[in-house]
Amino acid sequence: MKYEITDVPDVVEETGISADYWNEWATVPVFGDDRSPENNLAWLSRRPRITYRERYPNCRQLYPGHNLERADRLDELTREVNSYRILEVKDFDVDKVEFVLKEVYLLIYGTEEPNPWQQE
Repeated sequence: MKYEITDVPDVVEETGISADYWNEWATVPVFGDDRSPENNLAWLSRRPRITYRERYPNCRQLYPGHNLERADRLDELTREVNSYRILEVKDFDVDKVEFVLKEVYLLIYGTEEPNPWQQE
């Protein structure tokens, strides 16, 4: 089943990317300080992440100034993380997933602040 949204909600002015797309990533266990390879791999295995263009197929038509380079990079990162789903737990690198998450956040919001990995 293909996920379809006809609009692109909550576009971040600085990046031209929908803040709503962070919902695709916000529940990864490492985000909540769970560094267990088993739990993070289980999270990935439940379902593949949906690419930005799959989630917002009309992003180009709706927002002509939409940052398509960022959308392309988000799609690359999504495909990369989805490829980890076939790994064995012993080969799964939580640091790599955390690095990708930080880049996804940066692409969406244009900043690392507020840093979701910083405990207050």
